[in-house]
Amino acid sequence: DRSRKIRYSIKDFQGQVEDLKAGIEKAGDEASALGTKIETLSTAISSDEADLKAATLIREKEASDFNKVQADLVSTIDMLERAIAILEKNAKKGTSMMQMQGLPALSQALTVMVDAGGISSDD
Repeated sequence: DRSRKIRYSIKDFQGQVEDLKAGIEKAGDEASALGTKIETLSTAISSDEADLKAATLIREKEASDFNKVQADLVSTIDMLERAIAILEKNAKKGTSMMQMQGLPALSQALTVMVDAGGISSDD
């Protein structure tokens, strides 16, 4: 009777050992698959970080270019507003454009503004 119990216990433990070995093998396979997935994701992250860095540099350059163009346009608008004010002031006095003493300076300022307006934003 005792011998039978021992044999049964041995068979039971052998079955448990086989189950545990199968579980270990399955866990090893899963660990290997997850390791491969981690490597793939790490490569994708590195690529995405490089793309982000390149895009950030592009955006910074574009922002700098935009700020330069904006400053130029603001300056041009300011010059135009001053020219309009001078013209309105002289128009109220009844002075014709030909009688204005600062006409060469005004003409030069308007020429500069027209030339500045023709600057392409692609520059």
